[in-house]
Amino acid sequence: MPHQHPYEPIECAIYSAYELAISRHQLLKLRWRDTYNRWRNAVLQPIDLRTVSGLFGSEEYLIAYDWQDREIWIRLDQIQGHELMPAAALLSASAMIASREAVAL
Repeated sequence: MPHQHPYEPIECAIYSAYELAISRHQLLKLRWRDTYNRWRNAVLQPIDLRTVSGLFGSEEYLIAYDWQDREIWIRLDQIQGHELMPAAALLSASAMIASREAVAL
């Protein structure tokens, strides 16, 4: 179910924070509104940022894995808060990435 309103671009500093988290394989604690207009909270492993054509023009998405290794697409203007996880969580992220790569081999 697509979002029913036009995409509103986010601040460059926030976009840069997401890019940094992706490049460092750092976990993000996010709060966002899903396509069904429900609030979601989760710690996710961000993997990419993408721009796609939507109903009202271009929309930007954060693509991430949840703790069950499911891929999630979150429209950036629906994210209401984010927090970079502390360094201790990076070890968990590294283990998550290593296990995913081992399965891929």
